[in-house]
Amino acid sequence: MVDTSGNSYQAAVCEELKKPLVVKDLPRQPLKNSEVRIKVEYCGINYADILKSMGLYQERAKLPFVPGCEPAGTIIEVGRDVTGYQIGDRVIALMRLGGYADECVNYAKSVWKLPDNVSLQDATAGLASYGTAHMALIAKAGTQIGETVLVSGAAGSVGLAAVDIAANVIGAKVIAIVGDDEKIELAKDRGATYVINHRKQDVRKEILAITNKRGVNVMIDNVGGDMFKIGLRSIAMDGRIVPIGFASGQIPSIPANILLVKNVSVSK
Repeated sequence: MVDTSGNSYQAAVCEELKKPLVVKDLPRQPLKNSEVRIKVEYCGINYADILKSMGLYQERAKLPFVPGCEPAGTIIEVGRDVTGYQIGDRVIALMRLGGYADECVNYAKSVWKLPDNVSLQDATAGLASYGTAHMALIAKAGTQIGETVLVSGAAGSVGLAAVDIAANVIGAKVIAIVGDDEKIELAKDRGATYVINHRKQDVRKEILAITNKRGVNVMIDNVGGDMFKIGLRSIAMDGRIVPIGFASGQIPSIPANILLVKNVSVSK
């Protein structure tokens, strides 16, 4: 079934890196059998979108492209092989590109219906951040109840999601690292047991004091650079580190001898 009209739609297009996006008309994309077409009402502004538009993301998109990885809206067309969805369903989608537009096309397997009590606007703020944090903590690190989790960049969207899931879903003790005092209460409100301001405190010294020199079991690292190195030296035996991003702008090198001595695993 189809509920569409016209042959074009508007989108915010990245035509040149590090330049403002350009709103322009684009030809409507054909719909594959396994896809749905979504009328976009909201789209989250993700840190990855910014990096892609600056040419700084690990995977470089080919110019021109439409940023946006977590649009929310209403299904207006359904591919012939798609089941479980129909025109009018309120959904959130996860995609690499294409969300900053009036409409987008995505595989149905990466689209989820929204419950009535979740607004489209709220939905765009949580899919990428909570999905990333969930994958890091559970699928990659295998975090267990009672373990101690260190979260760097804890006041960012993924950092706050990691604090929330670790503390309130898994039941771990969370040490959050932030960059200023205003963010301390924000991390505590999400469930952090301890919060360290890395601009005022010696992070490794504080971690060792909090853990009675045992170190942390899991580190979720959003920062990279020196913060990754501090976390690596503060990890417990059999600890797990999951690098998520490099907000510092520095990709750390990993001293393999520490991994060997402490039997530490690093997942991506």
